Amino acid sequence: MPHSAPGSPRVNPIAPSSSWRLWVAALCLALTVGAARSADANEEATALAAAESRRVQGLVDAMRLELAVSNDVSVELVEINPLKASVEPVKGAAGTFRLSLERSFLEELTEVELRAVIAHELGHVWIYTHHPYLHTEQLANEIALRAVSRENLDSVYGKVWPDAVAKGSLPRFPEARAAELGASNPQN
Repeated sequence: MPHSAPGSPRVNPIAPSSSWRLWVAALCLALTVGAARSADANEEATALAAAESRRVQGLVDAMRLELAVSNDVSVELVEINPLKASVEPVKGAAGTFRLSLERSFLEELTEVELRAVIAHELGHVWIYTHHPYLHTEQLANEIALRAVSRENLDSVYGKVWPDAVAKGSLPRFPEARAAELGASNPQN
């Protein structure tokens, strides 16, 4: 141990100084406050996502009535959906479907466009439950036209395919065809 001059206070070189202890205490406090803020932010984000999911579910339920889709369709907001929006039967729950919607795509849509997306996806459910071997995008659009306008569907296709104009956008077909489908099906 090093020698100190006579009469000077003895300093233990291994013992932490009070300024070091204050620094450690400040760091611990900062980490605690940061963790609490992060937890609050996570809770807020979760609450917002749940509210958005309920809002979309409400639109789906209303449009199910409008399009005469009697099957249950639950909404799932996901981070990634290569199709932006899709619907599929729920395994193990006969007659139940799940509509999966990519969050970032949802954020791009106006309320009218969201209704068009939902109508299109519910068109797939209607086809699956009425004419399962006739599943096409065009037929899903025909069903959707019972509830939304062609312009709204065109607008959505413009967001799904950014160069939709070059691809021809929504395929053209007679609007009367959707009415014929509804009239020919006694379950409607």
